[in-house]
Amino acid sequence: MVELSCVFGPCLEAFSKDPLGLLLLGVFGSIAVLSAYTIITRESIRSKIKWSYPLLFSVLFVLTYFTFTMSCHASAPFCSDHALLYSVPAAFLGSLLFGYVILPSIYLAWARGRLAKSLVAYLPESVPVYVSDSGKPFAYSYGGFRRWIVVSQGMLEILTKKELQAVLLHEYGHIAGNTSIYKASRWVYSKIPLLHAVVDGKLLEDEEELRADRFAVEAQGTAKHLNSAKRKLKHYFGC
Repeated sequence: MVELSCVFGPCLEAFSKDPLGLLLLGVFGSIAVLSAYTIITRESIRSKIKWSYPLLFSVLFVLTYFTFTMSCHASAPFCSDHALLYSVPAAFLGSLLFGYVILPSIYLAWARGRLAKSLVAYLPESVPVYVSDSGKPFAYSYGGFRRWIVVSQGMLEILTKKELQAVLLHEYGHIAGNTSIYKASRWVYSKIPLLHAVVDGKLLEDEEELRADRFAVEAQGTAKHLNSAKRKLKHYFGC
């Protein structure tokens, strides 16, 4: 391996005297600059993604070529002639790994966070909204000390903006009505025989759902979008 002291000392000096190294640095450095400029100036996301690959390859190639050249020079001088041969597949595999594994993960996390922030605008009060990557449509909320709402990617795909707002308002209605507290109390009562006979858990659940529905309808001024969202969910689940 190349030591840090070597990178900023003898190794860098030796590399700067290598004609092939300087030529490759100039060529791939130019490609990297051109790719970065294109990524910044293009509006198309597809175009940005396409140009990210030559940028990644160019940067990784220069780094791997430098590493192989200096490592071989320090340990086995005879292999320095093959540094170029080693660097091409290393940079290629590195670009694929970053482009197909690391970059999508970073982008999805960023996009999900940005989407979650935009969904908060649908609510009358700022409550954290988290987006699950599940393809199955669902949404739920928690109204304890830390209030939040979770909505799935599947829900976002089948609902319109107004329908999605209705669902989020419905979940916010659960938070505003302290449904979590009543559900927790119902669970406790269900474990006590005498209270279990008095408290109808199904009736309580129906009441809380109706309460949340009323909140969403009053906030939107219409039941159209909430009913439409319910029909889509029933159709999805075959109810």
